[in-house]
Amino acid sequence: MQTDKPELGKIAWVTGWMNQRYFEQKKNTMRFRLKKMRVFSLAVLSLVSSAAFSQQKIISGLVTDELSGEPLPGVTIVIEGTTQGTVSGYDGAYSLTASQGQTLVFSYIGYEQQKVRVDDQLTLHIQMK
Repeated sequence: MQTDKPELGKIAWVTGWMNQRYFEQKKNTMRFRLKKMRVFSLAVLSLVSSAAFSQQKIISGLVTDELSGEPLPGVTIVIEGTTQGTVSGYDGAYSLTASQGQTLVFSYIGYEQQKVRVDDQLTLHIQMK
């Protein structure tokens, strides 16, 4: 007489195989999460380090006429490609926050526009032509 009960060995084998597969999937999921965390951490680290290298500094100076040496009030100074800028004061003095590598554009009615790249200097004296 045959019983409808499955063999205990087959059930144990199937259950063991399913458990093993479940834990392998779980392990692979954890590996994937760790990889994602590493990539994210690396991205954050690179952003922080690039921000540290592109620190802004205050650039100041005087804008004068090339021929007379007189200060020029009202000269527009803008960081190229942005809307950030300033205007020179009554004594030709200006002050502006910029990062190394950016270009300052000096313009004034009746004078040639001048472009100066910001390097290590903190003071820029410009003579308008």
